Amino acid sequence: MKQPILITGPPRSGTSATAGIIHASGAFGGDMRGANRNNPKGQFENRALVNINKGWLVRNGYDMMGQAPVPGPVVSEHDWPSVHESNLLYTEVWNSLVSQGWDGESPWFFKDPKITWNWPLWLSAFPDAYWIIVERNVEDTARSCQKTGFMRAYNSVKSWSNWVNTHYQRLEYLQDHSSRVRVICPVRFIVSSEYEEIKTAVEEFGLQWNDDVNEFIDKRFWHSKRSK
Repeated sequence: MKQPILITGPPRSGTSATAGIIHASGAFGGDMRGANRNNPKGQFENRALVNINKGWLVRNGYDMMGQAPVPGPVVSEHDWPSVHESNLLYTEVWNSLVSQGWDGESPWFFKDPKITWNWPLWLSAFPDAYWIIVERNVEDTARSCQKTGFMRAYNSVKSWSNWVNTHYQRLEYLQDHSSRVRVICPVRFIVSSEYEEIKTAVEEFGLQWNDDVNEFIDKRFWHSKRSK
Protein backbone atom coordinates (compact mmCIF):
# COMPACT_ATOMS: atom_id res chain seq x y z
CA MET A 1 0.00 0.00 0.00
CA LYS A 2 1.28 3.46 -0.89
CA GLN A 3 2.58 5.27 2.17
CA PRO A 4 -0.29 7.27 3.65
CA ILE A 5 -0.07 10.86 4.81
CA LEU A 6 -1.53 11.02 8.31
CA ILE A 7 -2.45 14.45 9.63
CA THR A 8 -3.20 15.12 13.28
CA GLY A 9 -2.97 17.68 16.05
CA PRO A 10 -5.48 19.35 18.37
CA PRO A 11 -8.85 20.35 16.95
CA ARG A 12 -9.01 24.03 15.94
CA SER A 13 -5.27 24.11 15.25
CA GLY A 14 -5.49 24.21 11.45
CA THR A 15 -5.69 20.51 10.61
CA SER A 16 -8.50 21.10 8.09
CA ALA A 17 -6.62 23.84 6.25
CA THR A 18 -3.52 21.65 6.10
CA ALA A 19 -5.49 18.64 4.89
CA GLY A 20 -7.16 20.78 2.24
CA ILE A 21 -3.78 21.63 0.75
CA ILE A 22 -2.69 17.99 0.80
CA HIS A 23 -5.91 17.02 -0.96
CA ALA A 24 -5.58 19.77 -3.56
CA SER A 25 -2.01 18.58 -4.19
CA GLY A 26 -3.32 15.26 -5.46
CA ALA A 27 -3.67 12.93 -2.48
CA PHE A 28 -6.76 10.70 -2.39
CA GLY A 29 -9.08 11.47 0.51
CA GLY A 30 -12.10 9.33 -0.28
CA ASP A 31 -15.57 10.04 1.09
CA MET A 32 -14.84 13.03 3.27
CA ARG A 33 -16.99 15.01 5.68
CA GLY A 34 -17.96 18.29 4.06
CA ALA A 35 -18.33 21.85 5.24
CA ASN A 36 -20.25 22.79 8.36
CA ARG A 37 -20.65 25.84 10.56
CA ASN A 38 -17.35 25.22 12.31
CA ASN A 39 -15.43 24.38 9.13
CA PRO A 40 -17.16 26.27 6.31
CA LYS A 41 -14.48 25.33 3.76
CA GLY A 42 -14.57 21.61 4.51
CA GLN A 43 -13.30 19.19 7.14
CA PHE A 44 -11.35 16.81 4.85
CA GLU A 45 -11.94 13.85 7.15
CA ASN A 46 -12.70 10.44 5.69
CA ARG A 47 -16.02 9.39 7.23
CA ALA A 48 -15.29 5.67 7.47
CA LEU A 49 -11.79 6.10 8.89
CA VAL A 50 -13.00 8.61 11.48
CA ASN A 51 -15.47 5.95 12.62
CA ILE A 52 -12.59 3.52 13.08
CA ASN A 53 -10.97 5.93 15.52
CA LYS A 54 -14.26 6.57 17.30
CA GLY A 55 -14.73 2.83 17.71
CA TRP A 56 -11.24 2.47 19.15
CA LEU A 57 -11.89 5.23 21.69
CA VAL A 58 -15.19 3.70 22.81
CA ARG A 59 -13.76 0.18 23.10
CA ASN A 60 -10.98 1.47 25.31
CA GLY A 61 -13.24 3.47 27.61
CA TYR A 62 -12.60 6.94 26.23
CA ASP A 63 -14.82 9.68 24.87
CA MET A 64 -15.93 9.04 21.30
CA MET A 65 -15.21 12.68 20.41
CA GLY A 66 -11.72 12.52 21.85
CA GLN A 67 -12.42 15.22 24.43
CA ALA A 68 -12.76 13.69 27.92
CA PRO A 69 -11.77 11.18 29.08
CA VAL A 70 -8.82 10.51 26.79
CA PRO A 71 -5.46 8.76 27.13
CA GLY A 72 -2.80 10.60 29.10
CA PRO A 73 0.16 12.53 27.70
CA VAL A 74 2.67 9.71 28.13
CA VAL A 75 2.67 6.80 25.67
CA SER A 76 3.47 3.55 27.46
CA GLU A 77 3.95 -0.05 26.39
CA HIS A 78 0.25 -0.63 26.99
CA ASP A 79 -0.57 1.72 24.10
CA TRP A 80 1.10 -0.52 21.53
CA PRO A 81 -1.25 -2.83 19.66
CA SER A 82 -0.90 -6.52 18.96
CA VAL A 83 0.09 -7.76 15.52
CA HIS A 84 -3.51 -8.86 15.06
CA GLU A 85 -4.82 -5.36 15.80
CA SER A 86 -2.33 -3.78 13.39
CA ASN A 87 -3.18 -6.23 10.62
CA LEU A 88 -6.89 -5.71 11.22
CA LEU A 89 -6.55 -1.93 10.86
CA TYR A 90 -4.48 -2.29 7.69
CA THR A 91 -7.06 -4.57 6.09
CA GLU A 92 -10.02 -2.44 7.21
CA VAL A 93 -8.45 0.73 5.83
CA TRP A 94 -7.48 -0.93 2.54
CA ASN A 95 -10.95 -2.33 1.96
CA SER A 96 -12.62 0.93 2.92
CA LEU A 97 -10.48 3.06 0.61
CA VAL A 98 -10.89 0.69 -2.34
CA SER A 99 -14.67 0.73 -1.86
CA GLN A 100 -14.46 4.53 -2.01
CA GLY A 101 -12.67 4.50 -5.37
CA TRP A 102 -8.99 4.36 -4.43
CA ASP A 103 -6.85 2.59 -7.05
CA GLY A 104 -4.52 0.94 -4.56
CA GLU A 105 -1.47 2.87 -5.75
CA SER A 106 -2.11 6.62 -5.57
CA PRO A 107 -0.97 8.61 -2.54
CA TRP A 108 -3.74 8.89 0.05
CA PHE A 109 -4.21 10.87 3.23
CA PHE A 110 -6.26 10.76 6.39
CA LYS A 111 -6.75 13.70 8.72
CA ASP A 112 -8.23 13.28 12.19
CA PRO A 113 -7.23 14.97 15.45
CA LYS A 114 -8.23 11.74 17.20
CA ILE A 115 -5.21 9.98 15.72
CA THR A 116 -3.38 11.68 18.59
CA TRP A 117 -4.91 9.18 20.98
CA ASN A 118 -4.19 5.96 19.03
CA TRP A 119 -1.20 6.87 16.88
CA PRO A 120 0.74 3.73 17.98
CA LEU A 121 -1.95 1.67 16.23
CA TRP A 122 -1.69 3.68 13.00
CA LEU A 123 2.11 3.66 13.13
CA SER A 124 2.17 -0.11 13.66
CA ALA A 125 -0.21 -0.67 10.75
CA PHE A 126 1.57 1.83 8.47
CA PRO A 127 5.21 2.02 9.62
CA ASP A 128 6.29 3.95 6.50
CA ALA A 129 3.57 6.58 6.76
CA TYR A 130 4.34 10.25 6.40
CA TRP A 131 3.06 12.26 9.35
CA ILE A 132 2.02 15.88 9.76
CA ILE A 133 1.62 17.25 13.27
CA VAL A 134 -0.24 20.55 13.08
CA GLU A 135 0.93 23.10 15.61
CA ARG A 136 -0.71 26.34 16.74
CA ASN A 137 -0.35 28.60 19.77
CA VAL A 138 -1.90 26.67 22.67
CA GLU A 139 -3.98 29.51 24.11
CA ASP A 140 -5.29 30.58 20.69
CA THR A 141 -6.33 26.98 20.04
CA ALA A 142 -7.97 26.74 23.45
CA ARG A 143 -9.96 29.92 22.86
CA SER A 144 -11.16 28.56 19.55
CA CYS A 145 -12.17 25.29 21.21
CA GLN A 146 -14.21 27.16 23.80
CA LYS A 147 -16.12 28.98 21.06
CA THR A 148 -16.89 25.81 19.08
CA GLY A 149 -20.35 24.37 19.62
CA PHE A 150 -19.57 20.66 19.62
CA MET A 151 -16.68 21.04 22.08
CA ARG A 152 -18.29 20.88 25.53
CA ALA A 153 -15.87 18.94 27.73
CA TYR A 154 -14.40 22.02 29.43
CA ASN A 155 -15.59 25.51 30.28
CA SER A 156 -12.40 27.55 30.66
CA VAL A 157 -9.48 28.51 28.47
CA LYS A 158 -7.14 27.05 31.09
CA SER A 159 -8.84 23.64 30.95
CA TRP A 160 -8.86 23.61 27.17
CA SER A 161 -5.19 24.66 27.17
CA ASN A 162 -4.31 21.67 29.34
CA TRP A 163 -6.19 19.42 26.91
CA VAL A 164 -4.39 20.94 23.91
CA ASN A 165 -1.05 20.47 25.64
CA THR A 166 -1.87 16.81 26.23
CA HIS A 167 -2.09 16.40 22.44
CA TYR A 168 1.36 17.85 21.91
CA GLN A 169 2.92 15.94 24.78
CA ARG A 170 1.53 12.67 23.48
CA LEU A 171 2.63 13.45 19.93
CA GLU A 172 6.20 14.12 21.09
CA TYR A 173 6.52 10.37 21.48
CA LEU A 174 5.47 9.90 17.85
CA GLN A 175 8.43 12.01 16.78
CA ASP A 176 10.67 9.66 18.76
CA HIS A 177 9.32 6.64 16.86
CA SER A 178 9.18 7.88 13.28
CA SER A 179 11.64 9.81 11.14
CA ARG A 180 8.85 10.81 8.73
CA VAL A 181 7.20 13.43 10.91
CA ARG A 182 6.82 17.05 9.83
CA VAL A 183 5.52 19.74 12.17
CA ILE A 184 3.47 22.29 10.24
CA CYS A 185 2.33 25.67 11.58
CA PRO A 186 -0.69 26.74 9.49
CA VAL A 187 -0.59 30.28 10.85
CA ARG A 188 2.42 30.81 8.61
CA PHE A 189 0.48 30.18 5.43
CA ILE A 190 -2.95 31.30 6.64
CA VAL A 191 -1.87 34.67 8.03
CA SER A 192 1.62 35.37 6.69
CA SER A 193 1.39 33.75 3.23
CA GLU A 194 4.60 31.82 3.94
CA TYR A 195 4.29 28.57 1.98
CA GLU A 196 7.81 27.14 1.98
CA GLU A 197 7.15 24.81 4.93
CA ILE A 198 4.00 23.24 3.49
CA LYS A 199 5.38 23.24 -0.08
CA THR A 200 8.43 21.27 1.07
CA ALA A 201 6.16 18.72 2.72
CA VAL A 202 3.99 18.41 -0.39
CA GLU A 203 7.02 17.67 -2.55
CA GLU A 204 8.48 15.24 -0.02
CA PHE A 205 5.22 13.28 -0.07
CA GLY A 206 5.43 12.88 -3.85
CA LEU A 207 2.59 15.33 -4.49
CA GLN A 208 2.53 18.45 -6.64
CA TRP A 209 1.88 22.06 -5.74
CA ASN A 210 -0.46 23.05 -8.57
CA ASP A 211 -3.23 25.39 -9.65
CA ASP A 212 -5.75 23.51 -7.52
CA VAL A 213 -3.67 24.33 -4.43
CA ASN A 214 -3.46 27.99 -5.39
CA GLU A 215 -7.22 28.09 -5.95
CA PHE A 216 -7.87 26.41 -2.61
CA ILE A 217 -5.62 28.92 -0.85
CA ASP A 218 -7.26 31.87 -2.59
CA LYS A 219 -10.73 30.71 -1.54
CA ARG A 220 -9.77 29.49 1.92
CA PHE A 221 -7.52 32.31 3.06
CA TRP A 222 -8.61 35.37 1.08
CA HIS A 223 -10.00 37.06 4.18
CA SER A 224 -6.71 36.64 6.05
CA LYS A 225 -4.74 38.16 3.18
CA ARG A 226 -7.21 40.99 2.83
CA SER A 227 -6.92 41.89 6.50
CA LYS A 228 -3.14 42.26 6.34
